[in-house]
Amino acid sequence: MTRTAEERQKYIVLSMLFIAWLIGNLDRMVINVAVIPIVDEFSLDPTSQGLILSSFFAGYALMQIPGGWLADKFGAAKILTISLFLWSIFTALTGSAWSLVSLILIRFLFGLGEAPFSPSSAVLISEHFPKEQRGRAQSTLLSASVIGKAITPVLASGVIVWLGWRSLFFAIGVTGMVVAVLCLIYLKSPVRDAAASKSQQTKVPLKTLLKMPLLWSLLLTSFGIYFVTWGMASWMPTYLVKVRHLDLVSMGALSTIPSVTSFLAMLAGGVLLDRWMAGREKGFVAVCALLTGLFIYLMFNAPSVGMVVLYETLSGITGTFIVIAVGLQPLKRFSQEVIGTAMGIVNFGGQAAGFVAPLLIGMTVKAFGGSYTAALWILVSLMVVCAIAAMTWPSERKTAAQPAATPAG
Repeated sequence: MTRTAEERQKYIVLSMLFIAWLIGNLDRMVINVAVIPIVDEFSLDPTSQGLILSSFFAGYALMQIPGGWLADKFGAAKILTISLFLWSIFTALTGSAWSLVSLILIRFLFGLGEAPFSPSSAVLISEHFPKEQRGRAQSTLLSASVIGKAITPVLASGVIVWLGWRSLFFAIGVTGMVVAVLCLIYLKSPVRDAAASKSQQTKVPLKTLLKMPLLWSLLLTSFGIYFVTWGMASWMPTYLVKVRHLDLVSMGALSTIPSVTSFLAMLAGGVLLDRWMAGREKGFVAVCALLTGLFIYLMFNAPSVGMVVLYETLSGITGTFIVIAVGLQPLKRFSQEVIGTAMGIVNFGGQAAGFVAPLLIGMTVKAFGGSYTAALWILVSLMVVCAIAAMTWPSERKTAAQPAATPAG
């Protein structure tokens, strides 16, 4: 393959991954809007609503590490395409759910199917992009998740009002299958030589990695910020409709504002951390966590819808900075041989939070008779935990000195 062909292929790969990542975020996010008419149709209480929102993350978290292993074992392009087919099928099946149990089961299987996508896409980036370009490529994929979050409320609310919630899932599922066919055609893993293949099979003892205090600090920090991220994403649409009395379309339109600003914050956050906060990330994350908690408190106590959106926007900006900083740490702090495993473990903490947050908030809202006050204090408390966990990150010098940072021979 010529140099020009290599360049062309890597951007084809990036483009396909971006589209697939966008579809994946639409698939998982539309339930946060669709659950409003679903609850009415099935006459569900807040705990049952929480179960629906959490069931995806149960499967998604369980398959994070196995999904990465499958990508390494059978090829990232193949596993990613299979994953896209599977989650698109279960997205379409969501529109056929006939009961609470069927809906929970479908969402759980949806999570299992989508889980290998994230580690597979990371492997494909590492296969096609040199190290000095991987950060920008990964940021491009991450921006797709923010774009998906921004357009989901408008898209989902519009289609639901027009065609109903079942048609929404059918349409997105079919779209995903079309993208999966395109991935089957255009996504290819490069052919490795024997030395590279042998290098990829080098095993690093998991127990060695688990001895590093930094790993546990990052896992706890990840759990804290993603608890708030997914808790807010899952329940804000319902809160705005049920408590702030917005109609579905107005809620969808207003919900795009925090998402757009979070996208801009993501673009600015990478530059901020690279240029001005290098080596001072833990203090930066701690301050952002406390500010996020403060903005959430002010949001739930805001006197108007406009102020709710303002404080939600501010919490989204500071929360985005935390997400970026946590995601950068494994790349900066761990040796090359253990980055994949470390990322999988840290990501597991975040996805576990995605399972716990919607369910716990739903149970809390039910226990307090529809009030969100107790849920507010849970979110604020998790931000305090996030700040404390970040302050326990050891310095980069101490991390580099740890024998666990290098693989066993």
